[in-house]
Amino acid sequence: MKQEQDVYLKGINSISGWLIAVQVFIILNAFGWIRNMELFFGLLGEKDKIIESQKIADPFLYNAFIYYEIAASIIFTVFSVALVYYMIKRSRYFQVMFIVYIVLDLLAEALVLVVFNSISETPLITTEKLIFSLAIGVIFIIYVRISKRVKQTFTI
Repeated sequence: MKQEQDVYLKGINSISGWLIAVQVFIILNAFGWIRNMELFFGLLGEKDKIIESQKIADPFLYNAFIYYEIAASIIFTVFSVALVYYMIKRSRYFQVMFIVYIVLDLLAEALVLVVFNSISETPLITTEKLIFSLAIGVIFIIYVRISKRVKQTFTI
């Protein structure tokens, strides 16, 4: 009887099932931010040439966009690493941190859409990405808030 209970509790406290999907989401999102950081660090050295060659109407907004993307990439990469750490440690703070992470990620994407839309060559892609991220974010937030497995896993 005790052995069956230990196996059951071990299964509950482990990161498996849909929690793997959450972990994969966080890791893939981190790689996306790292790719974004690499891209915009590359654009940082070439921004003056790009502004001149493409005759960008608002160079200040273009510069702000590049610096915003670099800063957001660094912040979200660090936040992603912290989130994976707290997930592996099965910290009780993981659920709140994950929800904050999703909300801040959506706000960062919405800010790009609202503020920097005028310099974007593909506003439709930005809108579609925001809608997709919103749908995925809502699904994961509902799962993290409602799932009994998540509640039992992250109570340590």
